[in-house]
Amino acid sequence: MTIEKQTEGVVIDDSGARVAAEYFRLKVYGNLYIILEVFKRKILKSKAEIRSMVDNMLKRGFYLPTEIYARFLNL
Repeated sequence: MTIEKQTEGVVIDDSGARVAAEYFRLKVYGNLYIILEVFKRKILKSKAEIRSMVDNMLKRGFYLPTEIYARFLNL
């Protein structure tokens, strides 16, 4: 369905699904992208809220390399 509608991007965090989406030349975004967009658009205004959200994801098993998490915290 996505391909038929000529969508440019998809939100996916699963590595296998990312590979499939990239095969079809779709721009792949993950959960952190969505969280950053929410912050940029001032839907959530506090960096503490954003950090808490990501920390909760990590506690529930969300995989995030340490270097990516560190870069995320510095934005």
